[in-house]
Amino acid sequence: MDKMNKTNPQNHKSEIPPFSLRRVFKGASIYSLGEVLIKASGFFLIPIFTRFLTPADYGIIGYLQVFLQIATVIISFGFHGAQTRYYYEYSADTEAMGRFSFTINFVPFAIALFVWIPLTLLGSVNNWTVGTSNIPFSPFMTLTLWTVILQVLASNTIAYYRARQQFATTVFLNIAQFSLVTFFSILFIVGYNKGALGRVAGIFVGMLIYILISFSIYARHFVYKPSMEALKYAATFGAPIVVHLLAGTIHNAIDRVMLDRYVSLDQLGIYTLAFTIGNVMTVFFSAFNQAYQPSFFQLMSSKRKDIEYQIIRIFKLWLIIITTAASFGILLGGPFLRIFAGKRFVSSIEVFPWIILAMYLGGFYFFFSSSIFYFKKTKYLPVITGASALTNICLNLIFIPRWGIIGAAVSSVISHVVTSVLSLVISNKLYKIRWPYVWIMISCSIVLLSLVFVKIL
Repeated sequence: MDKMNKTNPQNHKSEIPPFSLRRVFKGASIYSLGEVLIKASGFFLIPIFTRFLTPADYGIIGYLQVFLQIATVIISFGFHGAQTRYYYEYSADTEAMGRFSFTINFVPFAIALFVWIPLTLLGSVNNWTVGTSNIPFSPFMTLTLWTVILQVLASNTIAYYRARQQFATTVFLNIAQFSLVTFFSILFIVGYNKGALGRVAGIFVGMLIYILISFSIYARHFVYKPSMEALKYAATFGAPIVVHLLAGTIHNAIDRVMLDRYVSLDQLGIYTLAFTIGNVMTVFFSAFNQAYQPSFFQLMSSKRKDIEYQIIRIFKLWLIIITTAASFGILLGGPFLRIFAGKRFVSSIEVFPWIILAMYLGGFYFFFSSSIFYFKKTKYLPVITGASALTNICLNLIFIPRWGIIGAAVSSVISHVVTSVLSLVISNKLYKIRWPYVWIMISCSIVLLSLVFVKIL
């Protein structure tokens, strides 16, 4: 019988640090610092990229990013999330954990061998193109496909150390990944003047070197015995999540595919730049979620009588931070873009505040959805993201032909509201929490007033 079946998860909780508000914000602060360093560095790279890349180059990059994100979600199949959940059940059983990690990483290697290699050869021989702009499959899509495999391996690696709450190691890995990708992107874009191809190739080469180093260290924890039980556990946990993540990716990226049909490649590039910079709001959401969710699991598993009080306490502090970040982002985004983006991309100022608003309103999902993950009711996740994606697609079909990139941004705002509201309704059915709705309304009002103020000016 599989080793994992002999293990009682209740015996392994002693290795996991106890819940504390201080630990949650310590983790969030460290993760945020790492993410801020990455994003801040990214901001300072914008003047370089926007002066060596044309809006059309950004359009190609944005279009390929959609395929990269969707394919990564499908190939990863939520296994990195399953690894985190499994760790909290079998953290002390090194053999079971080692077999689990080995099994989930065997899958992307098999896909690379039996699917990616034939696709690479066929695309090159037949001179395939993608999109209405006829982007060459080789080398653009070829490099993108192989980057997918590298990103899946990177996600599994980082998720392992995040589950162990090794904050510094996780941040170091993120910074190392960003640094390598950035270095080779600058080398190919600036040094060799390769345009959009330089960015695509830079990501691939940087990720390849990163994986050769980080994955070899992560693999030391493997027990090289494939486990059908591990695969079944990961697939059962990941199946609804991959549908959820796929719908979420479509929700966040479908606008660029639809814009490709209605606007020029230059306009698509303008929107891509605005979306990339506006997406900075997800820095805190992602960092906080990485630190909060494991601690939320511990808190819910405890016998404390003040569980709701602790959750609300954290939520209020979180709300103050994101309200401040969103408001300043909307108010100062225009001057920032005028200085850093350059003349060719100055029109991104019009769409940028809407992107910030969308990210802010969608950020509530990360907090509200914790109960869904804790109670393993991941079957509800596709409902949330599916409804949001459908809303976004329908609104884009109506708004984009009339208002172009502004229509895409407004559609994103409304669909993100759907995401947060549905996650609130469903999570409260699983675990009732008396959320401070007055605080939420005040926060939303402040951010909306910031947008109105900017539009009036």
